[in-house]
Amino acid sequence: MADIAPLHATRLRASCNPEQFSFDTTATLDDHPGDLGQDRAMEALRFGLAIGHADYHVFVLGESGSGKHATTFKLLRERADSEPVPPDLCYLHNFDEPLHPRLLTLPAGRGAALRADMQTFIRELGPAIEAALGSDPHTERIEALQGAHKTREDSALRELGQQCAEQGISLLQTPDGFVFSPSREGEVLTPEAFDALPEAERTAIEAQVAEWSDRLTDLLNEFPGWRKALREALVRAEHEALSPALAHLMREMRERHADLPEVLAFFDIVVKDVLDFAVEGIVIDEDEEEADKDDSSRFGRYQVKLLVDHAASTGAPIVFENNPGYGNLIGRVEHVVQQGAQVSHFNLIRAGALHRANGGYLVVDAERLLTQPFAWEGLKRTLRANEILIEPPAEAQGWSGTLTLEPQAVPCALKVVMIGDRELYYTLMEHDPDFAKLFKVAADFDDDLPRTPENEQQYARLLAMLGRNAKLLPLDRN
Repeated sequence: MADIAPLHATRLRASCNPEQFSFDTTATLDDHPGDLGQDRAMEALRFGLAIGHADYHVFVLGESGSGKHATTFKLLRERADSEPVPPDLCYLHNFDEPLHPRLLTLPAGRGAALRADMQTFIRELGPAIEAALGSDPHTERIEALQGAHKTREDSALRELGQQCAEQGISLLQTPDGFVFSPSREGEVLTPEAFDALPEAERTAIEAQVAEWSDRLTDLLNEFPGWRKALREALVRAEHEALSPALAHLMREMRERHADLPEVLAFFDIVVKDVLDFAVEGIVIDEDEEEADKDDSSRFGRYQVKLLVDHAASTGAPIVFENNPGYGNLIGRVEHVVQQGAQVSHFNLIRAGALHRANGGYLVVDAERLLTQPFAWEGLKRTLRANEILIEPPAEAQGWSGTLTLEPQAVPCALKVVMIGDRELYYTLMEHDPDFAKLFKVAADFDDDLPRTPENEQQYARLLAMLGRNAKLLPLDRN
C-alpha cells in the first residue's frame, strides 16, 4: 500500500496572486453588472421577457446567494425604462347595475385629473341645483302649472255641478267623495222629503242620479291623465331650469376631456342622473334624512375611483409583492358598517399587485406565494383568463352567499416573474400541470463558475460593488 503523503494547509484553498491584479484597492474598480457567470440564465431571462405571448411567464431558480434577485431586477429595469407607461385604471358607478361597477381606462395621468374635476363638480352641484330650482322665474312657473291644473279640475267639477243643478240634482263633496242628491229651489232634499215624493218621481230622480254618477265617473277617470300631464310639465320645467346650470358646470370639464369619448359619455350619464335625481328628490317631497346629507354622500355615485394612478410613472411598472396574499394580489372590495349592516360601494374597491403591475412586470417569491391560502389558484386563474377579476376567496371557490360588488374585470397584460429554488421549481413541474403551461421559461442561475484569471478579475469588480453598496471600506489587492 502506497504511503499517503501529508497535505500542506496552504493547498486546502486556492489563492490569488496579487500581482495579477492591476489595482491597488477596489476603490478604483467599476461596478460589476452582477451577472457574473450567469450567461445562460441571462439569455433565458431575456428570452422570456421578450416574448409577448400570454403563457410565457418566467421562473427564476437558483440557490441563495447566486444573485438571482439583483440580476432579475436589473434586467427588468433596463427593459421597463424603454417601454410605454400603461393607462390609469378607474372604476365608475354603474347606474344600470349598481353592483357591477364599470371599468374606465385612461391615458396615464388623466385619471387623477378626471377625479379632481368630478370632486369639484360634486362640491358645486348642490348649490347650483338649489339656485336653479329656487329662482323666482322657476318658482313662478311651477306655481302657474300647479295653479292651472287645479283650476282645470275645479272648473270641470263646477261645470258638471252646474249642469246637473239645472235638472234638480246637486253635486256634493263629502269626506268619502262626491255624491249626488235631489234638490228643490237650491235646497237639498232630506231623506224624509225624498221618501214623500211620488214613486214615479223618485224613480225618475234615481235614474238621473245614476246618469250623472256615470258622467262623474268618466270625468274622474280623466283626472289621472291630467295629473300625468302636470307631472310631465313639471319635469320639463325642472329639466329646463337645471340644464343650463349643469351645462355651465361641465363646460370646462368637457373641453379638457374632449379627446376621450368614454369620459364624455360618462358626463352625459351623470347629467341625466342629476336631472332624474332632481325630479325625484326635489320636486317630490324629499326625505329629511336625505336632505341633511352633505353633497359628498348625496352625489357620491358621481365620483371617480382611481384604482391605479400612473401620473408619476416612467416606463412600464415593476412591482415586487413581498406579501403575496390573495387580496394583495387580486385586489379586494372593502365594506363599512351602516346601521348594523355591512355595505359597500365602488369607492371601496382596492387594487392588488396585479393591477399595479398591469402593463409591466410582477415579481413574486414562489415560496411565499404558495404558503398563502388561495393565492396561487387566484394567480393561475388570472393568467389563464387574461383578466383580473376582483372577488373574495369565498366567491371564487363558490361557497359564499354574501352579496357584494362584482367590479368589471380588468384586461390583464403583464409578465409574471417567480423567484424560487430548484426543489420548488421541479416540485411544481411534477405536481401542477398548470404551472408548466403558464411558466414555460426557466432561468437557472448557476451556483459556481470556472476559476480563470478573467473570472477572478470580474469577481474583484463584483466584490467592489458589494462593498460600496454595503458602505464598507475598499479592499486591498493583497
